[in-house]
Amino acid sequence: MPHSIASSLRTLAALFILLGATAANAQTPEASAPQTSPGNLDALRSQVPADWNLQRVREPIFNSQIVTLEGGQPGAPLILFVHGLGDGGMNDWLPTMRLLAERYRVLALDLPGFGRSESPLGKYSPTRYAELLSWLLGKSAKGPVTVVGHSMGGAVALRFANMHPEQVSRLILVDAAGILHRTAFVKHSATLPLSVDAAPEALKPSVASLRNFGGVLVEKVLGIPLDPTEVLRRSDLAWSLLLHSRSNVNAAMAMIDENFSQAVYETRTPTWIIWGEADTVTPLRTGQMLAARLPRASLASIPGAAHSPMLTATSQFMPLFERALTAPDSELPSVTKGPAANAKPGTLRCTGETGKLYTGTWREIIIDGCTAVRLVDVQADRIVLRDAIVEMTRVSVRGDKVALEVTNGDLRATASDFSAATAIVADGARLDFAGVHLKATRELLQAKRHTRLIASISQVDRPGWQGYLHTSVELVDAPLRPDTPPAPDKP
Repeated sequence: MPHSIASSLRTLAALFILLGATAANAQTPEASAPQTSPGNLDALRSQVPADWNLQRVREPIFNSQIVTLEGGQPGAPLILFVHGLGDGGMNDWLPTMRLLAERYRVLALDLPGFGRSESPLGKYSPTRYAELLSWLLGKSAKGPVTVVGHSMGGAVALRFANMHPEQVSRLILVDAAGILHRTAFVKHSATLPLSVDAAPEALKPSVASLRNFGGVLVEKVLGIPLDPTEVLRRSDLAWSLLLHSRSNVNAAMAMIDENFSQAVYETRTPTWIIWGEADTVTPLRTGQMLAARLPRASLASIPGAAHSPMLTATSQFMPLFERALTAPDSELPSVTKGPAANAKPGTLRCTGETGKLYTGTWREIIIDGCTAVRLVDVQADRIVLRDAIVEMTRVSVRGDKVALEVTNGDLRATASDFSAATAIVADGARLDFAGVHLKATRELLQAKRHTRLIASISQVDRPGWQGYLHTSVELVDAPLRPDTPPAPDKP
């Protein structure tokens, strides 16, 4: 097949997969809230107290008419609620708003393109939505307020707090979507819903490998020379015309196209994070990364809860939400942890095992031929992975020559630190990092054979290069450098 035709087909395949994933994400439990038809305010009026102010207003950011809803106690602290994807718009927050209206002033809106608001031309990005929130609070509030965001609304709220910290006193994020690099985000949606723990012992290695299959396909398709977001971002007009009638896709693609690295590491607004542990739309690791890397944040998760815990797990959600509203800021950590001090003597070995969980402090960890292994809250001087599938969460390695070696392995690391002369040596590896710190005096990552790195909201620190890493790249017999371009798979 000629190169140009193959590339075109890959581009179309990537577009269909991405559009399919974002459309599927819109069909989440958010839809379990009472629905109203876009443009119909009468149905919404019947669901809220008669004295609540429901109105249409014209906003200057998209130059469109939006619907806002305000109620509760005049003069009480104001809470602004920001919704996620889905045709219902602010409906997802109505039950919570009613519960709080006796003690707070509550404010919500249908973002442009959603609910009963108009669907104007333009890119429905978190940055533009954040400017809209700033305009709205400029009209509705006299000082900083509590801002609550769910799903896409969490990404919008985070962007808003970073852009306009003077308007936000407290930030509450519920199952925030789109923070990870777009490849990592779509990979989560494509991962097969198979439980390694529930599989028979003899089948666990096969199940663990099969769970990775969807992720591998996404890496291949989104690693093409020209992905769909690259095509559309070149022209706002093309973005508007192609996606004008598909608000969910417009907003989802704009969301995963944004880089939140600066917002995560530099937003000092006190932040409380609530997450459903069974969320199939936005992975819990996003919440773990945010809790570890935001300067002042804490995470509370709800076992068994899905993507919209305020609707599907209300009895567990509301106590956590009430605490997020009232807990003193002094309870939040003010310093992000760095790499651990040198670990204690001792070697941990895993050979040919499946589904193991390890914690604690070790001098050296060697994982050889193991699958579905988890390292959680681990400190070590050196970790070696060979022919292994491993997940790491809050792992700190401070080594001498090399902190981490990965050969023919698949590693997903979240909120972890690797520090040594060379932080990582990878040989035929697949690395998926979220909120990972790499610190080295020589090389951050040295690849021998073909290695793919997906880095979301990560940091790098070596002589001559300090900054953020938010990319998907391939390395072959080369180190990771500041000018390393996103490298597509070979056609």
